[in-house]
Amino acid sequence: MFPFRVWFTVIQPAVASLSPSKTSFGVGDTLKTSPPVRRKERAMDLDLRKVRYFVAVAELLHFARAAERLHIAQPVLSRQIRALEKDLDATLFVRDSHGVTLTPAGHQLLDDARYLLANAEAARSRVRRAANGPHRLVVGFRAGIVLSRALRDFCAEHPDIGVEARRVMGAPPARA
Repeated sequence: MFPFRVWFTVIQPAVASLSPSKTSFGVGDTLKTSPPVRRKERAMDLDLRKVRYFVAVAELLHFARAAERLHIAQPVLSRQIRALEKDLDATLFVRDSHGVTLTPAGHQLLDDARYLLANAEAARSRVRRAANGPHRLVVGFRAGIVLSRALRDFCAEHPDIGVEARRVMGAPPARA
């Protein structure tokens, strides 16, 4: 009914006749309630490896096949999923003799995990690109040569490389 527990304690009056183990209360006894008991929130880092493991199990709904896909042993995968459940303080799978199904918390994590893993991969790619410096391809061409399709295809296959086309003026190169 209430989102918190109520604890009643007797505030001891100055009279020493009331014992701390008193179980019945009479007229004049004062009761107070303690503040709501709240679960201590703890800072927690979400391990992306465990999240990847979770996604594999959630997509296949089978621990052995997920372990095979991840190239790890099934007991290791089970331990990692249990550790993730402990980290999140939530049951993510219902395990029974008929197989594995996702709990509502598991469905929520699966939705969030796909987004989280995509963002982590995008961040890794951006950092790698920044660390290597910008990649550029400059293509020189003469009048009458059409490069647009080739450049479009190259840009589609290599979106992380900047492409610049420059028209080259002057005499054609000498043949050897």
